[in-house]
Amino acid sequence: MKQKRNKMWKRMFSMLLVMAMLITAIPVTAFAEPEAGAIRVWFEYDNGDTQELDDSGAFHLTTDDKGTFKAEGYNSSRVGWKVVEFIDRWNTEPWAEYNSGVFQPYNKKIVLSSWLEDSDTKEKLVEFTVNVEKTASIEEVKAFSGDKEISMDQPCEMNGSEAQTLTLKVRKAGSGAFEPLPLSHFDIEKVSGEGMILPAYGTFSVDGQEAVFKATLKTDSSVFVEFKAVSLEVALQTISVSVPNVWYINGWNGLGGYYVGIEEGDDSDNNYQINYTPFNASDKEVVWKPLTEDIATHMEAYGNGIVPKKAGIAKFKVSSKSNPGISTEVSVDFRYKDPLTAANVEQEEYTVEEGDWLEFNIKATPEYATEQRFHWSYSKEGIVEVKDSVIQDVFNVKTTQHVINALNTGKVTVTGVPFDETGSCKPVSFDVVVTKDGEVPQGDALAMAKEDIAHGVQYLQGKSLEKYKDEWNIFSILRSGATIEQGKLDKYYESVVKQLNTSSTNMRVTDLARVALALEAMGKNPTDVGGFNVLEAIYNHKDMMTDSSNCPIFGLLALDGRNYEIPKDAKWSRKNLVEQILKFQKASGGFGLSLDNDTTGIDMTGMALQALAPYYDNSAYPEVKPAVDKALKHFKDNITINAGFLDMGSENSCTTAQVLTAVSALNIDPTVKENGFVQNGNNMISNLHTYKKDAGFAWQATMQGQEMATQQVTYALVAYQRMAEGQTRLYDFTDVPEEKPSVDPEDEKAAKAVEDQINAIGKVTLESKKAIEEARAAYNKLSENQKKLVNNIEILTKAEAELKKLEEEAAQEEADQKAAKEVEEKINAIGEKITLESKKAIEEARAAYEKLSEAQKKLVSNLETLTKAEAELKKLEEEANTGYVIISVERFTIGQGFIHEPVKVPFEKGDNAATLLKKVIGAENFVGEDSYLSAIEGADLGVDKVVVPDYIAEISNNQVTTETARNNGNDGDDALGEFDYSSMSGWMYHVNGESVNYSISSYKPVNGDVLRFQFTMYGYGTDLTGTSWGNPNPVITISNKDNLVAKMADVNENRDRWMAVPAVKAVYDEAVKAMENVITPKAEIDAITERLDKAMKDHELTENDQEVANTVIEKINGIGKVTLESKKAIEEARAAYNKLSENQKKLVNNIEILTKAEAELKKLEEEAAQEEADQKAAKEVEEKINAIGEKITLESKKAIEAARAAYEKLSEAQKKLVGNLETLTKAEAELKKLEEQQGQQGQEKPETSSVTLVNKKYGVSLQGEGLTEDMELQVEALNKDSKDVERMRKEITSKNSIFRLFNIKLMKDGKEIQLPQKAILSIPVGEKYNGKELVVLACSDKDIRQLKGKVANGSVSVEVTELMSFGVVVDTADSEEEVNSGSGTGTANSNTGGNSSGGKGVKTGDQTPMEVLVLLLTLSGAAVVMTAGKKRREQK
Repeated sequence: MKQKRNKMWKRMFSMLLVMAMLITAIPVTAFAEPEAGAIRVWFEYDNGDTQELDDSGAFHLTTDDKGTFKAEGYNSSRVGWKVVEFIDRWNTEPWAEYNSGVFQPYNKKIVLSSWLEDSDTKEKLVEFTVNVEKTASIEEVKAFSGDKEISMDQPCEMNGSEAQTLTLKVRKAGSGAFEPLPLSHFDIEKVSGEGMILPAYGTFSVDGQEAVFKATLKTDSSVFVEFKAVSLEVALQTISVSVPNVWYINGWNGLGGYYVGIEEGDDSDNNYQINYTPFNASDKEVVWKPLTEDIATHMEAYGNGIVPKKAGIAKFKVSSKSNPGISTEVSVDFRYKDPLTAANVEQEEYTVEEGDWLEFNIKATPEYATEQRFHWSYSKEGIVEVKDSVIQDVFNVKTTQHVINALNTGKVTVTGVPFDETGSCKPVSFDVVVTKDGEVPQGDALAMAKEDIAHGVQYLQGKSLEKYKDEWNIFSILRSGATIEQGKLDKYYESVVKQLNTSSTNMRVTDLARVALALEAMGKNPTDVGGFNVLEAIYNHKDMMTDSSNCPIFGLLALDGRNYEIPKDAKWSRKNLVEQILKFQKASGGFGLSLDNDTTGIDMTGMALQALAPYYDNSAYPEVKPAVDKALKHFKDNITINAGFLDMGSENSCTTAQVLTAVSALNIDPTVKENGFVQNGNNMISNLHTYKKDAGFAWQATMQGQEMATQQVTYALVAYQRMAEGQTRLYDFTDVPEEKPSVDPEDEKAAKAVEDQINAIGKVTLESKKAIEEARAAYNKLSENQKKLVNNIEILTKAEAELKKLEEEAAQEEADQKAAKEVEEKINAIGEKITLESKKAIEEARAAYEKLSEAQKKLVSNLETLTKAEAELKKLEEEANTGYVIISVERFTIGQGFIHEPVKVPFEKGDNAATLLKKVIGAENFVGEDSYLSAIEGADLGVDKVVVPDYIAEISNNQVTTETARNNGNDGDDALGEFDYSSMSGWMYHVNGESVNYSISSYKPVNGDVLRFQFTMYGYGTDLTGTSWGNPNPVITISNKDNLVAKMADVNENRDRWMAVPAVKAVYDEAVKAMENVITPKAEIDAITERLDKAMKDHELTENDQEVANTVIEKINGIGKVTLESKKAIEEARAAYNKLSENQKKLVNNIEILTKAEAELKKLEEEAAQEEADQKAAKEVEEKINAIGEKITLESKKAIEAARAAYEKLSEAQKKLVGNLETLTKAEAELKKLEEQQGQQGQEKPETSSVTLVNKKYGVSLQGEGLTEDMELQVEALNKDSKDVERMRKEITSKNSIFRLFNIKLMKDGKEIQLPQKAILSIPVGEKYNGKELVVLACSDKDIRQLKGKVANGSVSVEVTELMSFGVVVDTADSEEEVNSGSGTGTANSNTGGNSSGGKGVKTGDQTPMEVLVLLLTLSGAAVVMTAGKKRREQK
């Protein structure tokens, strides 16, 4: 049992009590002791002997003693004996009966600190000690009912619901006799079955057929007795109910939020009684059915009984639950104790701010009338809501609270009709004005818009409407629904034809689009304006890309007016135009006029959105929605408090008009606050209204009305009106009747032929397919003009749709038949004989059936077989009393998440919520009685892990916060239970989302129930349900999460499998977070539940899936150690894996082994291939060496050099494979010897065609045979960042440097060529090196070779067979001396980059100047001296 620490509030109370005593001059003493000798206390044995207190104030008794504590000489009217053992702070065990003083020993040795107290004041009168010695231990216990012993073998037989009384007798060690022992010495409980036992009295009964009870000795759990009680059926014959004839409604149940009713009891004036004949009938469970449900109901919860709702005669039918034919009717006349005779509201009008609430008073007569609530109605819905609630304070004083909740701005008349219709009270009435920011709301926005449209049209009709450039006047008037004289429209049309015929090539896209929009508003065809196609001029315009953003915007608006078709070969398609418009959007979200800068404009952004609106939710244009959303945010970021927009630092009507047109095109109502365009009670309609002048609308409020501003304001308001009334968009002209052009006879003939084909289709069947396809083909061959003449195209379209539907239905019917047949087979597979083992087959059949569509379900012919099987199974389960419930254990209110996530827990006969919870948490962790969960061991993660959610702090008015919880603490243990972290904390449980009014041991499991054990911190469950005691209105909304809990339990039933599916795991993790956030909205909970269900269904597996996956797993495990011979096994495993479905692949848990094996095999194959290539390369070199021959002559030179060159090109690994390298080396030595001999003999050198190439920039030269004058020596100086320089640097020591770093190539005709044969490369190094031998590094892609050469005439010469990167190695000191002296080529090369380290060469190692070392040594010495001096001072 967990130990509880003292709570702060208790310590504070004690301190306040002491202070109060000090202030009132009351002596503070430990106890108020009586005068010495005034009270006598003694122990009187049952045989008459007595024992007085000894000198130490103690009694000395044994566990066998029987007797009573007695006293005399006290003045108290009532006294009590406190002879108790303290188990812990809250629990005690009495060793004597409090009132009588009868000694009730337990079988153990103990010293009891005891006292006699005044029962009323609890004042200690006499203190004493009771020393109890243990006598012989109890070895056996037996149970008796009356004089008859009862046990498991000898059940207690009972008649119906009668009760029996239990007596327990024990036998002590060394004795053969059984003597009675009080029941208080035992833990008594029901073990199984349906029944109850009252441990204090020993009364037990059976509710069903039988029950098993157990009594365990408290001091020795090994001593216990179990017995069975069997009830014999006693049939119920009649029921009668006695109730008061009249009941006065008065009391209020503050916890439940309803009136106090008539409870069941023995008082005939105040209770009702149910009488059963016979009295001991087995089944006494009845059902109350209200016949006047509006007047009263019956509530079993908390024994509320008959609960009135209002005054009136309430009637009920009371029936036997098991035998409804046995019933009776009962009626009660409910009357208000104090009827309401009059009511008056304090004010005639109330003003409330939108979103706020206001409590108001109604004066009732009489003041404490029983019922003061009203039925409220409103002259206009949606503005306010008035709520009444009954509040009961700590003194049970009842008051009625009336509250106005302001929903939306407006004025409304509120009328209240009294609940109490018996007191002749008249209704009350008052007005409420709901304001926004203290202002009275404006009128209807749509009405204002219509009025201002008429004003704008009136102004524009007085302007020019007859010539080119009057387009916006014509457009605005016609789109408003107003008309223009036909003569004026004809003159305008003639003016446009003339303009197009004379100046169309000079018109911008915006000019053409403006004309097209006006013509479309008139119903004219813009593709044929006096023979000119305006739309073609737009989509093929040469300046569309180079002009401003206006061009693609209004070009697209014109083309979309009637969704005109754009030819595939047009310069600009719709997609191109959309993309072009989007290019003008800047980082802020706004759109600009130009692509050359980041300047944006609100009006340009509005125009862009007007063009993009039709593509906002179009999946073919996914890039549009995010762009539009970003632009809308830009609007909201820049809107003013007047609901207007700035341009050049001030508001104007045109900018606001463009935004209004845009949001209306996007079907966004700008007058709805939640849409973000209402500011300070203003909207864009009311904003534009402020620009209204006597004539038209002004651009700015201080100006006069003008034409352009009136045009834009008028059509913007028209755009809003069309959106509000559900019409087409402003620029969608499909609502305008289109003029029909003149018809060509040939076109009419072709169209007529197609019409005939369409009419010939007739009634559409599956056989109509050919006729339909031929008609469509004929129609598609027509020209655009001819297609317009086909008047029955809708028939063809409908026929195609019908045919498609018929084909889909045929396909669906086939699929339905197949699906239904599969379900029928599952139902047949259940078999004829139903057992508990049939459950899986039945559930699978039902699940398969439920997945069918309604049409498919109708095709299942053996559904009745499934229904009967389910009924039989249910009956078997009820008889076996088995199934499963879902349990979760949660501590969300302290921020520590789940203790146990939802799981399915099987139950058996006799299980209850306590036994089921123990299966989940472990019986050893259950603290408390079976009927009450006090705490759970190991459930607290620690005080530092406690985080109380903000919503609890809010609803508790900061009574319960993270800070208060941590201050209250948890006694330092890891158990979590009542009073931990809060004075209102503890464990509660809910069944199927409902609070229950019975203990956890009384719960009877029902298959599929959801039980959530939850830790509460505030309001005894208010933080779990959202409702508080005595308040019918929720204080916060907490949604039911049972469906999600059940779905999570489905996952945890096969957790390892489902958690391996990423899609399921992701949604499950999301579900955990949603559960932990207790106030997650219901819509979100439902959405997560659906997603989790869908994810599981999408990844459902069959038993066959696992079998198939296991086959692949075995193949992978069979690969073993990877060698080249493993290839077949690896490829077969991979092929088998690739054939799996996605769900099956997820079951292969060793796929990594296959992946690694593939990688290892690839590596082995690459190594084998490389080895083969190396062998081949080495063999080719060996063949070249063998080709030299055994006899070496001067003519062997070419073969030797070719062999050497081939060898040098090999990698280091390949060189090691050349087995005859020694042959080459000897051949080279012999050739050299022959050449030296030839030189000594003074033979004349044969004439050669040696040519010297010189790079003048760097002085590098190349001499050799095969070179020609048309070749070029290209030299590039390397810098220090070159990779070749880095590689060469690693080849030298810290004493050396590299300089004269060049990349040298041989070029011909601008292309690099190979060196024809070996040649002499000379690199200038300076005269100072004359006569010295230097090393030249030759860096190729494969390796770096060291070439040695002597310096003559300031250049080092080496023999080369190919050209690459070269660098000359010199001593570091020589290199620095040359650079410091500023001499020769070293300086020249460093300036040009030939020296990779700025003229000093590339060095390795660190060179620290001696001066620095001396300085450091000096400083170190000084530090030592100072430290020694400080220590000597400290010692002194």
